[in-house]
Amino acid sequence: MRSPTLRFTLACTFVTCLACLACGDSGPGAVDSGLPADKLGSELTASEADTLCQARVDNLAAHNSDAEREHASCVAQGIAFSATAKDPVASCELFVPMCLDAPAKDIGTGDGCPLTFLATCEASVADIEACLSEQNEATAAAIRDASCDAAGEDPVAPVAGPVCSKLKTRCPGIA
Repeated sequence: MRSPTLRFTLACTFVTCLACLACGDSGPGAVDSGLPADKLGSELTASEADTLCQARVDNLAAHNSDAEREHASCVAQGIAFSATAKDPVASCELFVPMCLDAPAKDIGTGDGCPLTFLATCEASVADIEACLSEQNEATAAAIRDASCDAAGEDPVAPVAGPVCSKLKTRCPGIA
C-alpha cells in the first residue's frame, strides 16, 4: 500500500488536471488543431504548439459535462481527504456529497497542457492529434468513472493506447 502522502499527492495532481479543463458544448470528435497535418511536432512554432495544446484542452472538455467534472473533482478531493482514514472508502463517500453541496468555487484553468515532448517529436501533427485524442478519451472515461472505491488503493498507472504506443519511438514523451 502506498503512503497516505503519495495518495494525497496523486489525488491533488488529479484535481489540478481537472482544473485545466475548459467548458465546451460541441461533440468531442477528435483533437483538431487546424495545423498542417503533415508538419512534424519538432517543426511547430511556440504559437502553433499553443494552438495544438488549446485544441487538446477544448476536445477534452467536450467529452464530459460540468457535473461529471465536478463529481470527479469531489471524488479526488474525497480520496485525498480520506487518505489516513481507517475506512477510506466510507470516509470518501461521506465527503463527496458534502463537496457537491458546497458552493461552487472557481478553480481556474491552470496552465493548460504544456506539450514538452514536441521539441524532439518527429511525428506528424495528424499522428500527434490522434494520440492526444486517444489520451483524451481515456481521461474522459476516468472522469466519468471516478469513484471512492479507489480510496486506499494504489493508483493505477496510465497505459498508453495503441495509437500512442506506435508513436513512442518517433515522439519520445508523448505517452
